[in-house]
Amino acid sequence: FLENAKGFHLALDPAYEAQALPDWFHFGARLDSHAEVEDLHAKIAKGSEAVTRTLATFPGHVFFHCVDPDGYKIEVYWEG
Repeated sequence: FLENAKGFHLALDPAYEAQALPDWFHFGARLDSHAEVEDLHAKIAKGSEAVTRTLATFPGHVFFHCVDPDGYKIEVYWEG
C-alpha cells in the first residue's frame, strides 16, 4: 500500500500473468488548478501523439486524455 498525507491510497498486488484491461480502464491524475491542466496539455500535445482526447472545459471541470509510453490511458483533470 502507498499513501500520502492528503489521504491518497494505492494498493498494489502482484500479478502472475498479464491480463487484458477493459476498454474503460484508465488512471486519473488530479491537478491543483485549471491552469495546470491547460499547461500540461499544451506541453504534451506539442509535437506528440500521446493526447488521445483534446482538452475539454466545463464550468468547474477541465480534462484531457493521453497515453503513457506503455499505452496505458490517463485522464488528467481538475475539478473546482
